[in-house]
Amino acid sequence: MSVFDSMLEARVIVGNHGYSRNHYRTNSSLANLTRVEFATTLQEEKNTLLASQSADR
Repeated sequence: MSVFDSMLEARVIVGNHGYSRNHYRTNSSLANLTRVEFATTLQEEKNTLLASQSADR
């Protein structure tokens, strides 16, 4: 017995799950943001910090 009819079907379903998990599912340990929102916020904060450090020099 197989859960999927083919490897392609398995890849598509697993890929869709990963996309949904990263883009739509919020996480309480990430301040109720999605993984993508959290990563974007971190990157923006890093860029702001780097810009302010460059301006101080």
